[in-house]
Amino acid sequence: QMPGWDCAAAFEVIDPTSFKAAVTVKVEDDVSPMIVLGVATAWGIMEVPPKLKKCPDNFAPMHRDGCFKWIGATTGKGWRICDEDFVRARGFDNVKEIGPNPDSRFSVEVSGGRVTFSSGDAQIAVHQLKKRKYYPFVLICLPEVKVEVKVLRKRNCSALDL
Repeated sequence: QMPGWDCAAAFEVIDPTSFKAAVTVKVEDDVSPMIVLGVATAWGIMEVPPKLKKCPDNFAPMHRDGCFKWIGATTGKGWRICDEDFVRARGFDNVKEIGPNPDSRFSVEVSGGRVTFSSGDAQIAVHQLKKRKYYPFVLICLPEVKVEVKVLRKRNCSALDL
């Protein structure tokens, strides 16, 4: 069963073809946090009317070309990821363990037409993207879950022969 959602935000970036967003999940003892991390094709804060809390049915049409991953905590401070794109998944058949992440820090990075998802310093998924503008996206599934998001600008450097 897919979780509902409480709030979501896609963040504006200077260069929507090259950026990195770091997300730290604030883990409470009595809450098993779940988030959806990814890249959306539009930016803004999405307020959800109570009757539309079902996810991803009301979310998918807005971001058909995006790429999103469900990430959730397990007991014992481990984490897991749904290996399918969250918008296209119809269940949690492809959930895999990604191991401990003591800092509860995840990232999504867009560069060279690809999106890379990481847990701590470990890469956990890579996908090709269509040629579009993308924005880092976080969806919070439970109101008790708190996150801190930092959007980093990636600078393109070129070699200089002297």
